Order: sequence, then structure tokens, then C-alpha cells
Amino acid sequence: MNDQINVPANIKNKTLRRFVLFGSCGSLNYEKMQGLSYCYAMYPTLKYIYKDDPEALKKAVLTHLQFYNTNVMFTPFIMGVDIGIEETQKRTSLKTIPSIKTSLMGPLAGLGDTLLLSAPSAIFGGIAASMAVKGNILGALLWLAVMIVIKLLVIPFFKAGYSSGVKLISTLKDQLQSITGSISIVGLMVVGSLISTVVTANVTATYHSGKLALKGQEILNSIMPGLIPAALVLLVFWLLGRKSMTPVRIILLVLILAVVLSAIGFLG
Repeated sequence: MNDQINVPANIKNKTLRRFVLFGSCGSLNYEKMQGLSYCYAMYPTLKYIYKDDPEALKKAVLTHLQFYNTNVMFTPFIMGVDIGIEETQKRTSLKTIPSIKTSLMGPLAGLGDTLLLSAPSAIFGGIAASMAVKGNILGALLWLAVMIVIKLLVIPFFKAGYSSGVKLISTLKDQLQSITGSISIVGLMVVGSLISTVVTANVTATYHSGKLALKGQEILNSIMPGLIPAALVLLVFWLLGRKSMTPVRIILLVLILAVVLSAIGFLG
């Protein structure tokens, strides 16, 4: 099952075209973010890689339908890495791919948002806007040209990712299990850091006794900063293991809980 198969150029180009046409945000949702779009773009390649193994194809599709979210322009790089590994390892790579995607999502999101979104918008957007305000049509053309150049970067990014994936397998095949474990740890570190930076829940409840006032958030911070966000994440993780709970139900439950606790003055 581990004999290498070379994905034809027309299949890889179809995958890239699907990404360009629909993009990673083509089906953005709160449950999987860009996961559905990523899987849709990858599907032609997955069908070719697992054409002789229908069960593995089903598993691959489910694997790529999981949560995915990063800067749109760097998605082709991750897809290239993905294809480079899967065409060599096939079914056995499906344990490795989620960890690799998770470890790349965070760093590439920050890099892409800075280099391909914020910086061009600040530099070329400012120049284009100042020219357009003065009635110079070159302002609009300049911005259009910059956007086209940035969009065309998906091609070299895809090729670089594919080359990296192939090299990773060919040079580090024996160490792949150790690499997978290491990448999983990095992925968990990224998720852990997101808990303290993205999830916020400030306790506004205050206990008064005479002139003494004990603020709930200050007490919790003295025990463990970020205790409420951590407890909330653990609660959601526990609920995900219940058969009767779905991600959508959990989201609604968290929303209701937040509204109720805010209404009674416990959270702010």
C-alpha cells in the first residue's frame, strides 16, 4: 500500500483550479471554518490516489473535512505538502496529515496575513487610494495589478509545497513517526495558546462585606490566569464526546450560557 504513485499534472492542476475558483473561504462556516472548501479542492487528487482503495478514500475525505483555517494564499502550499505525502504514503499518511496541517496553519496564517494582506493593503492600497481620490485611474489599475500578482503566487506556493512534501518523505521516511509526534505536540501548543488569547470570559461578580470588596476576576487571576477559558474549553471537549451533542448544539449552548451569565452580572 506504500508504493509511490505520481499524481498526473492535470489532476494536480484541477485541484489548484478548484482552489483558485472557490478559494479556502468558498464555504466558510463556524464548525469547520475552511475545512469543506479544502476537501472539495483536494477531492480530484484524493480520488486518483485512492482509486484502488474505496475505504481509504472515505477515510481521506473525512480526514480533510476536519477543522482547517489559515491565510487563503498559503493554502496551496499546505495542499502541495499534503499531496506530496499522500501520493507516497497513501492510507498510512492519514494519521500524519492532520498534524502537519495543524502545525502549518498557525504560522502561515500570521505570515500570510502580514505579508500578503496587511502590508500590501497599507503600502499599495494607500498609494492607490491617494491616486484615486485625485481622479487618477492609475490608482485603481495599480491596486488591481497588485491583487493579480498576489493571486498568481498560488502557483509557486503549490509547487514549493509539493516539492517539500516529496522531500520530507524521501529523506525522512524512517523518522516520520517521530516527526508526526513532534508536529502533534506543536499543534497542541498552538491550540493551547489560542485558548488564552482567543477565548475570553471576565468575571464581573464582586463580593462586598462592609468596606471589603473581593473582585471575582482578581481572585481567579491569583489562582490561575485564564482559568475560566480553560474550563470552558474542557467543557466543550467533554461535550464533543457525548453522542447526543453536535458542534452546532454546543455553539448554541455556549451562546445561551454566555448571555445568561452576562444578564445576571456574573460575566462581562
